[in-house]
Amino acid sequence: MPAVYSRQKEYYQSGLYANQGLLAWKELELAREIRLQYYYLQSLVEKDSLLAQLDSVYARLAKAAELRLKTGESNALEKSSAEAFLQQLRLQRAQLQNDFRAAQHRLGNLVNSIALWVPVDGESERTPRILRDTQMLSAHPFLQYYEGQNRLILSQTAMEKSRLSPEFGLGYSNLSIIGWQSPDGVSQKYYGGGDRFHIGQFTMGIPIFNAATKSRIRAGEASARVNQAERDAAYRRLQADLLQWQEEYARQYAAVLYGRETGLALSSQIIQNAEKSLRAGDISYIDWTLLMNQAIQIRLGYLDALALMRRASAELIYLSGNNSL
Repeated sequence: MPAVYSRQKEYYQSGLYANQGLLAWKELELAREIRLQYYYLQSLVEKDSLLAQLDSVYARLAKAAELRLKTGESNALEKSSAEAFLQQLRLQRAQLQNDFRAAQHRLGNLVNSIALWVPVDGESERTPRILRDTQMLSAHPFLQYYEGQNRLILSQTAMEKSRLSPEFGLGYSNLSIIGWQSPDGVSQKYYGGGDRFHIGQFTMGIPIFNAATKSRIRAGEASARVNQAERDAAYRRLQADLLQWQEEYARQYAAVLYGRETGLALSSQIIQNAEKSLRAGDISYIDWTLLMNQAIQIRLGYLDALALMRRASAELIYLSGNNSL
């Protein structure tokens, strides 16, 4: 029956559509992983820059503490503490550089390259396209993958149903029998090559043993319902993720904006004033340490907020269905 072949064609086309949806989804996930790894490299570079600045500050403090010890203005505890801070800071930089090289290799594996990638200096963060309506998520490749699977299941079920249809066949034969033959069983007659015998045939096949086919049809219908339920659950997860990352992006953006407009300048001012006051003897080493910790926490808070904002940006870009880098 023609319907059998049309359903087979639809089944194979559905398989192609499902695989294309899977490919689009995997490409989108790969783009997100590359973007996240690149943002991680940026964060490591920025933290290393902060540690390098602190290294120079603590190095000056160590030299000043050594000089104060020689002149009798301080004790050995101040000098030992300054040197311990400096060594701890340099150890942190060494560990950070190891993390940076490991992240470079991970990024290289994602892009299938042996090159060691370095973030571009001064590159601005990519502002994600904010989805104002969660209904736009229906076009996400992850959901399209489920749509392709559902289409494949339904077409396979339809193909199984076609097996229950009767089969019809038409046949025709044209042949010759050369030699003496007895058409009536008594007399003999000679037949040559020009004598032709025509045979027509019509067949109809009705499936009788179809229990297995009916079981496959019921299984296919059940699989379609399960796939639809999974698709609905995936859609709700994407909706929840969208709301979560939108709120996270807005929160961290506000923290980053504060850091750029106020926090970083305030931190630099605290470090400069604390160092001048310590050299002038206006504050003790303990007071200087407290002020330095306050300034460092401001800068670390800014860098952490920047890293989280980038993470939220990458997730929102993923949810928008855009896999371009």
